Amino acid sequence: MDGQVLVTCVDRVRRRPVIGALTMIFIVAYQAYLPTLVRREDLVRANSALTASSASFEVAAFGSAGWLVQVFTAPMAPAEATA
Repeated sequence: MDGQVLVTCVDRVRRRPVIGALTMIFIVAYQAYLPTLVRREDLVRANSALTASSASFEVAAFGSAGWLVQVFTAPMAPAEATA
């Protein structure tokens, strides 16, 4: 499929389902591609490092997102909500 046609199709549909589908494809693809990047004897170690870095990033991202929401929405909270 031509890239221009794909961009046009994606632009015309709701973005959330498209992003969700692409995320799922990426998750499967990067894990499946790992054996082509490392030798067989290093596969367990590489998979462990990949999983650990993914989990660490996820924890850091959600933690920092919660902190940012608190910092930037607290000054805008209505007075009756804080009382």
